[in-house]
Amino acid sequence: MHLSLAKHFGHQHSPLAMINIPQVIRSVADAFEDIPTLIFKLKNRKMVSFNFCKSLKEFARSEAGQKISAIFDVGANEGQFALMAHYCWPQAQIFSFEPDERAVQKYLAIHKNDSKMRVRTCALGEVAGSLSMKFAKVSAQNSFLVEPGIKIENVLNIPVYRFDDLVGTLPRGDVLLKVDVQGFELSVLRGATNQLPRITWLLLEVSLVNMYEGGCRIEDILGFVRSQGFVYWAIMDQYRLPRSRKVAQMDVLFGRP
Repeated sequence: MHLSLAKHFGHQHSPLAMINIPQVIRSVADAFEDIPTLIFKLKNRKMVSFNFCKSLKEFARSEAGQKISAIFDVGANEGQFALMAHYCWPQAQIFSFEPDERAVQKYLAIHKNDSKMRVRTCALGEVAGSLSMKFAKVSAQNSFLVEPGIKIENVLNIPVYRFDDLVGTLPRGDVLLKVDVQGFELSVLRGATNQLPRITWLLLEVSLVNMYEGGCRIEDILGFVRSQGFVYWAIMDQYRLPRSRKVAQMDVLFGRP
């Protein structure tokens, strides 16, 4: 999703002009603080975000994070988050959902030999039925919503299920639900209201700018999660616009007090 930010906002600069020297220095310092995660990143360069993975690992090592036994990954794409989550919680079961069959095949190629990783080819939302999905050249940019500036290669009707209908009894222990679905996050959450009382953690992509036509606003996300008994816990990662350095999107962790 964040791969398209510069294109989305029409910023064009030389590579040198886009370098933020203080940020580079901080990134180098962070890398030497966690050599194992740096090595993991280098081995999986296209799949792993170092800062995001480092934040996940720090949380996984905390007293609260150690209790997580299962992770539901909605909007799995090619398995980027699942790969990082498995690195941070090697004993946890990970259940992924992704509607793009091409992305699912890449997910399976990476995780096919791991019994703790499962993926289902489907989309989740508030109401069961079908919706038109816009398929972009980069699968991470696929969305039910329109994202200005993104070239659409195909539009297909995709079956949509409710999380509550697909997931019966949640595993024992603390459960983390991660949702990254290109502005459709609130619809997924509204389709999970029966299961949310049993879920301990929410990890959501939140947009601070208008990324998608009809996409959920940060105010709507915050109001909904609070109504379900969750409180803000931490910002796990953030994505800035190249020129202004304004924060455009964040991965935010919510938990139960």
